[in-house]
Amino acid sequence: MMGAQSRQVGRMLAAMALLAPGLMAVGGAAARDQRVDYTVRFSATPEPGLDITLALKGDADGVTQINLPDRWAGEQHLYELLSNFAVQGGTVETPDSRPATRIIRHRPGQRLRISYRVSSAWQADPVIGMPGASNPYRPVIRPAWFNVLGNGVFALPAGEITRPARVRWQIPRGWTLASDTEHPDLDLKDVVDSVTLAGRDVRLTSQTVEGGPLRIAVHGRLELDEAELVRAVTAISQTQRRFWGSRGEVFLVTLVTIGRAPGAISVGGTGRDDAFAVWTVDDAPIESLERLLAHEHIHTWIPRRIGAMAPGAAEAEQYWVSEGFTDFYTFRSLLASGIWSPEQFVEAWNEQLLEYAASPNRATSNREAAAGFWSSRDLQRLPYTRGAVMAAWLDGRIRATSGGRHDLDDLMLAMQAEQRTDPTELVATRLQRLAREAFGVDFAPLVEAVHTQGADALFPQDGWGECLEVTSSEQAEFHRGFDVAATQRNGLIVAGTVEGGPAWQAGLRDGMRIVRRTGGSPPDPTVPLTYVIDDSGTERVLSWLPEGPRRFSAQRLKLGPQGSAPHCVALLAGQ
Repeated sequence: MMGAQSRQVGRMLAAMALLAPGLMAVGGAAARDQRVDYTVRFSATPEPGLDITLALKGDADGVTQINLPDRWAGEQHLYELLSNFAVQGGTVETPDSRPATRIIRHRPGQRLRISYRVSSAWQADPVIGMPGASNPYRPVIRPAWFNVLGNGVFALPAGEITRPARVRWQIPRGWTLASDTEHPDLDLKDVVDSVTLAGRDVRLTSQTVEGGPLRIAVHGRLELDEAELVRAVTAISQTQRRFWGSRGEVFLVTLVTIGRAPGAISVGGTGRDDAFAVWTVDDAPIESLERLLAHEHIHTWIPRRIGAMAPGAAEAEQYWVSEGFTDFYTFRSLLASGIWSPEQFVEAWNEQLLEYAASPNRATSNREAAAGFWSSRDLQRLPYTRGAVMAAWLDGRIRATSGGRHDLDDLMLAMQAEQRTDPTELVATRLQRLAREAFGVDFAPLVEAVHTQGADALFPQDGWGECLEVTSSEQAEFHRGFDVAATQRNGLIVAGTVEGGPAWQAGLRDGMRIVRRTGGSPPDPTVPLTYVIDDSGTERVLSWLPEGPRRFSAQRLKLGPQGSAPHCVALLAGQ
């Protein structure tokens, strides 16, 4: 159906071009007149950096405002990595109270050429887990490669974010470039929401998935077989594109291996509109990468194609949708693609439910969680865990109300259809409105209770037949028995051991050094933690149950007698 619509639109445009070529030419000229042209040149001297120029038509009133990269994803003052800002065609000033803003004065409609240099946030290849280390959200520009997100490098003229744009890259001969700015018909939103990886050692593969190109670019060496990675990305992309009806679209995955401090583990990434960027240690298990890849790929649609996010600080108040519902569909798509078995699906949900139940911020309101999202790891995780359970609750209510004829999938597709004609309605508002109007489910009371009071959300217990059992039980909180954050700051020298606790009784003491963890299943307190410890030059193996003093009630899933049968897999996967 989507392909037929696309062909029909193509025929209509062709007919318009034949009947009114002058009109089409004028439109193209107008678009070029308003286009912002970026040129990005890699330079290795005096230090590796990117020299960026913008060519654009200045505003008609003779004053053009340029906004430099500033705040994004918890990072602040990104403009501090920019230097040598210069303008041809006007004069420039920096307002005292707005260091990320440049005001250019010029003749009305004057063509402007703006240039600046972006330096690397890293003076060596990125290493995660070191004290004071940042994350690769900031530009990484090294002598033989670079990896940058648009949010961190591109200055933007103030005004309409859908203004046409073009980006041209100039890189050394012998390098490979992978960027989602390479396709035509860009606008400024595409530019700032981009990812680019280039270098001498970048390996690029391409697959055709649902009629569109899927490119996978890798820098660094992985212990796993890269063919296995390509198969996983392809299966995930195919499953998700089919669900959303997205055919013929281009998509890019960039993956960069990063170093780490001893004992540190990192697998992370961020979704772009038509790409996602991954940073991982070289020995990350394929299971961790699969889950991350599925989550970030879902961000192509959630929230971007189902509703708008609130501007500014209020955006975090909708993370329960943008991250929680994304986790819900991460689990579904991994099961539907065959990457996960029903047992793995249930295990992942049990980890999610346990983390939510055990959170010390479980009763924190959504407003409070949003305010502390970028400053607290526990608050940062709450929208993921609680939002996923809220998605499961809504899915269960839609199935119950419709007698099994509909589920959350139908609501998501309805939201996508509306977004195409009205891209301004906030995603949380549209979600609640359509749940009520189209499916007869009043979701608003639960949303309001969570938002203002930190009320509990519960996984639905009914409607699973012999496919799934949902139970609740009381258990101890997960606690490692020492201060994890202080230990990491100390370079894995143990600090804050709880005297008299399970770790203490097993022999752990402050001042010992953690070599590695060899056992345990955080945040499950019923599985013993096992560490190899350096005790004054002698390695010891210590093991204990990671139980803290607090107890709480947690839901748990178990496959029913028919849980692995095809009809049950289809039910759990929403098919």
